[in-house]
Amino acid sequence: MPSKGKPLFVNADELAASQILETAAAPNGVRVFQKLRVADVLFFERHDLSRDLHSYAKQSHFDFVISEKDPPHRALFAVEIDGTAHFESQAIRNDKLKNKLCMICQFAIARVKSPQSHHGERGVASLTWLVELFFADRAIDEAYANGDIPPGEYLDPTLFLSNKSIPGKFPLALGLQNRAYIARLHDASLLSSPCATIMTASDSTGRGYCMAIIQHGNRYAVVEDCVFLFGFVFLPEEGAEEIALDRLPVSGGKLNDKGWIDSTGLRHRLTGFLTKHSNATLKHDHLGVDCGFTVTHDWKRRTWVVGKHGRSPEFSVTAPPDDPDSLA
Repeated sequence: MPSKGKPLFVNADELAASQILETAAAPNGVRVFQKLRVADVLFFERHDLSRDLHSYAKQSHFDFVISEKDPPHRALFAVEIDGTAHFESQAIRNDKLKNKLCMICQFAIARVKSPQSHHGERGVASLTWLVELFFADRAIDEAYANGDIPPGEYLDPTLFLSNKSIPGKFPLALGLQNRAYIARLHDASLLSSPCATIMTASDSTGRGYCMAIIQHGNRYAVVEDCVFLFGFVFLPEEGAEEIALDRLPVSGGKLNDKGWIDSTGLRHRLTGFLTKHSNATLKHDHLGVDCGFTVTHDWKRRTWVVGKHGRSPEFSVTAPPDDPDSLA
């Protein structure tokens, strides 16, 4: 009896990502390949690479590569699915090498956090959004090249009014719908602020992180996400912000019951975020919610201080010196 082959998918997240990418492939006229060697995708021989980068290109692979449909199937961009193992020391080193290779070779790549089957207010997985964003931007580039758009006229995919795969107006501005709902709920005195509190950060691999917070009375909804993007319209922190905003519990302009925490839970989430990302910044230079404890940032000392709350003592964390090898 013949022996069984190896499984093609390492885990459920890769299987879910494969299904999302295959669904998006046909309408966009592309193909999806799995586990292609980096050296077989990138023109890295054209560049003066370090020994580590050259060796890694020959030994590593991309989780998924999206290519043109017709031969010779020119590679367009790669997708990496980053499970929990990607936040360990060896994986961090490898991710930095792969990201750097893509940046040197000017090859687009998206790293998304698992699970990717989560659907936000738009009703689609964030990976679906990223795929549609890439091809919309590509269509704009082709329109410029063909003279269909005048050279001096600005256009980006977030201005598109509709998309075949993502419902709602301005679908490629993923968080826009929830931004409007939050403003509407604030006008109805249901939320404390007309916009979400946004805290962003980055790490040495270049991933962008976002924590989005809204307040209803003495309850708080907190959503975190992260993504690495190169060759896309959004910077990593911007992409993480759009994904996090889309997941806030304000579906259809009404507050959902699930996902709300008290001020103790908020402080736990906030200190946890700052512990991991001491280089974090607030988008609007203030917390924007009345949380029952103080939050300050000393820019010169690069130190965050979260005041006492209940039995929890004062918390402080100082960002380390910038890593010279960081991609952030």
